[in-house]
Amino acid sequence: MATEGKASEERISQFDYDLLPELSTFLGIDAVQMAKEMEENEEKLRAKMQKGFNSQMRSEVKRLKTFMTYESYSSWIPSEMAAAGFYFTGVKSGIQCFCCSLILFGTSLRKFPIEDHRKFRPHCEFLLGKDVGNIAKYDVRVKNPGKKLRGDKARYRNEETRLESFKNWPFYARGISPHALSAAGFIFIGERDTVQCFSCGGCLGDWEEGDNPWKEHAKWFPKCEYLQSKKSSDEIAQYIESYKGFVDVTGEHFVNSWFKRELLMASAYCNDSVFANEELRLDTFKKWPHKSGLKTAALARAGLFYTGESDIVQCFSCGGCLHNWKEEDDPLEDHTKHFPKTKWNAKNHVRVALSTEKPPQIHSTKVVPMYGMADKRLVITVAPQNDIWPQGRT
Repeated sequence: MATEGKASEERISQFDYDLLPELSTFLGIDAVQMAKEMEENEEKLRAKMQKGFNSQMRSEVKRLKTFMTYESYSSWIPSEMAAAGFYFTGVKSGIQCFCCSLILFGTSLRKFPIEDHRKFRPHCEFLLGKDVGNIAKYDVRVKNPGKKLRGDKARYRNEETRLESFKNWPFYARGISPHALSAAGFIFIGERDTVQCFSCGGCLGDWEEGDNPWKEHAKWFPKCEYLQSKKSSDEIAQYIESYKGFVDVTGEHFVNSWFKRELLMASAYCNDSVFANEELRLDTFKKWPHKSGLKTAALARAGLFYTGESDIVQCFSCGGCLHNWKEEDDPLEDHTKHFPKTKWNAKNHVRVALSTEKPPQIHSTKVVPMYGMADKRLVITVAPQNDIWPQGRT
């Protein structure tokens, strides 16, 4: 189990010593000795760096933001590293896993970050898909209620009773106080860090240090009777007005979408992304660049939502991204062309069962940086929980 304790130390070598003698001859230097010296220096740096589970870096978005000062000559791109659980430490070129504390200083030309992560820490609980509190890039705080409130609703009118439900509150969410959550009307439902209001039934999760339960309650479930009995209409309005993102969107939008969903969710590939709903995908195109004449409805129908960057769109299911759209383009055709094994079938509005086959081979001639090579269409950015990682990097 991932804990906040100190991680075990082991020697990490990212060099291929079988190739170094040949490199020495080619460059006229002692590459073996140079590699050993570099590794010794890296080990000294590792010894000084803080280890253990880093709850501050559970969020993929936060991890991604740490790379703003990262040197651009790296062969790994920030989105790959953040999705693989890494954040930039600021020490040399060091990146560190928020869960297992693995620290890497070098980047491979042949492998993706996720591959080196698996090589050196195969038992990392983040990689194994265990509940370590990772907050994926496109996760939203509103969660699917799924089950009815545990026990009698009237029983949870008592704050002490609600507080008792937090007995097994996950270690990674200790930055938010169970006392504050129970005071705001929430009980812990026993799954991840999801809480549910005893009054309105609204569910919220992905809690981080500094979050205000009352503000979150007001933003997502402003009609809650308990909330309205504890906070004035002015206070509720102020909470909503000061909230960043999701303007004019409440939890009701998401809850309704789960009940009205037309998709058949395969149990082997259950994805609760809110963008599985076509209407919500269409809503993301409010600031779609006008110079692109492509109809946004066609993009949403093809399983794509707008990322907010340039004209980059992403499939909610396979995670594949496309950009450089033209008016004559067919979103569905391009989607299936570049991501032939996407689990999204827009024509039938169903998502097919997860295949046991390996992910499709994506050749380097089609892989482009997020903001480069305007003549190319394909952009690679994949969320870790989908476990769909491009293969065959050269």
